Amino acid sequence: MGGVLLVAIVVLVVMAIVPVVIGIALVASIASLLIAAQLLIHGKLEHLREPREYREAILLLEKGDRAGALEAAGRAITRVPEAYSPYTLRGLLLAELGRYEDSLAAYREATTRRPDAWIGWSGAGAALLNLGRLPEAVESLGKALSLGATWAVPRYQLGLALFLRAEYAGAAEAFGEALALGLAAPNIELVARSLRAWALEHTGSVDAAREEQERARPLRGLEEIGAFRDRLRGANLSPVGKLAAWAVGVDTSDAPPRLA
Repeated sequence: MGGVLLVAIVVLVVMAIVPVVIGIALVASIASLLIAAQLLIHGKLEHLREPREYREAILLLEKGDRAGALEAAGRAITRVPEAYSPYTLRGLLLAELGRYEDSLAAYREATTRRPDAWIGWSGAGAALLNLGRLPEAVESLGKALSLGATWAVPRYQLGLALFLRAEYAGAAEAFGEALALGLAAPNIELVARSLRAWALEHTGSVDAAREEQERARPLRGLEEIGAFRDRLRGANLSPVGKLAAWAVGVDTSDAPPRLA
């Protein structure tokens, strides 16, 4: 079983990099999928000790059965309510469905059980970001970073939250750290570079902004970026999705949207 689970983890990493979610918060949903990949790798040994229903949920997710995975995660929680990982998986799956309040509740349960684990705080921050609760999102994502999160996605999400609050200096720094660590998907990278360029320009770093714009330019012509734009057009977008639409050129307004 352990070997099969580890194969599932590798497959899920690949799946996470090519998401097809077109929910009301498209970019944040992509980020939540990438968090799932890190969650599965970072905690794989711990996961092998989790309830069998949790391992079943992971294998169902690998097969694309998200409804089955959500149900199995629920059974894992019912049987072993003190377990940690089933709550993080439940939080992820609920976020994909756009059930951000329920996702947040699941991640809160995870942080109660493992307050020292950054994944739960990062997931809660993503849910709060989608709910437009920006001060809380910034706090939760900051907590994830303070616990030693070394991955790019929490920094990317922090950049989104700060940008929506027009805190451009902090946003530029967070996006810069995320880009230095590496963002796996070109559409996420383009959003980060476009928003960082704006933030740099509006904090007086004009030359650095121009350099970031040049790095973003080749990404704009990629076929998958065109497909990304098509998915954004006409979708019912959250503030995060609207920000992405502006960053990739679907929204041609002079200034980006913000949510104070």
